[in-house]
Amino acid sequence: MNLNLIDLYRLYDLLIGPDQTQEEIYAEIEAKFIAETDFDSLPTSDSASKIFDILAYAKMLVDQRIKTATAAVQPGIARGDFLENILGWLHNGERLLISAGDEDADPPTFDVYETDEAMFERVMDEFQGQSYAGPAARYKSIAKKTNGDVKDVLVLNPLPGELDIYILTHANNGIANVDLLNEIQESYNLPNGVNSSKRRDLYPAAILTFELNAIVTVKSGADPSVIFGLIEQKLIDYFEDQKSFNNSITESGIHAALTIAGSVDNVEIMDVHGGDIICQPNEVAVNTAYNITIE
Repeated sequence: MNLNLIDLYRLYDLLIGPDQTQEEIYAEIEAKFIAETDFDSLPTSDSASKIFDILAYAKMLVDQRIKTATAAVQPGIARGDFLENILGWLHNGERLLISAGDEDADPPTFDVYETDEAMFERVMDEFQGQSYAGPAARYKSIAKKTNGDVKDVLVLNPLPGELDIYILTHANNGIANVDLLNEIQESYNLPNGVNSSKRRDLYPAAILTFELNAIVTVKSGADPSVIFGLIEQKLIDYFEDQKSFNNSITESGIHAALTIAGSVDNVEIMDVHGGDIICQPNEVAVNTAYNITIE
């Protein structure tokens, strides 16, 4: 069974179909009316034309409500509680706890759970890894379910009968410790783990740390504090999105993160860390510090 052929992100489009404008709906109603009557055409001055226009508008609104409701419950599009309910129904998809909070601490901290995107990807790995014989997706899904700190998993087959498995974590700059690797190895060895005779070695991801220094020139009239807040969040999101196997940090990606259309005139990256950081399969680029100067 190969579930790679099922693209749940496209399921919504396949079920619903393309959007229709009010004019397109009107044309369909008018064509059906003309086909079923003796009229050759319908003048816009005719009262029926106004009725058709109202019907077309009402149908467009109903279609939009159906599309919105359908999108909210599609696995590839759903978010929040909807996603948890859908994946729970499909495959016991409970959201994993990444780190526990402490409300008694000063300042208090709160539980951190995996994101919607991470939850969806992990449960899809479970679908694709249902064979106990050892497909890559099964190694990924078991590792992620073993411990919520597992962010990504890479499975390599360097030689026939051999597997190298690399683990990337959320904490500790992405470096998995020995205890976590042993915990995952034990999960693979359980009766419901992976039935495979291949040699299996686990390693922490090879982390390429880098810093970023950049100067951002804003347009006259733009509020520097507002611009800084916006680009800082975009930059953090970009680094987090790229913090996984088979990704790299690119100069163009950093420029895009530091640019706000209509508000930023120029972005100047001040050091070599801002250039392209091309990762090998087992390597992950992790930002450890950034300094953004707003001018």
